[in-house]
Amino acid sequence: MPGKVGQFDVEVDGKLVFSKATAGRFPEHAEVLSQIPKEQPAQR
Repeated sequence: MPGKVGQFDVEVDGKLVFSKATAGRFPEHAEVLSQIPKEQPAQR
């Protein structure tokens, strides 16, 4: 997604889960991964 120079945002399903502008830093892997829902197996 286009942004301002130096902007780094992470969105999951259209929801902002991390913003470098707000936090003042890049995210750690774990804090981004924890915001991604685990897929549920398809029901038959």
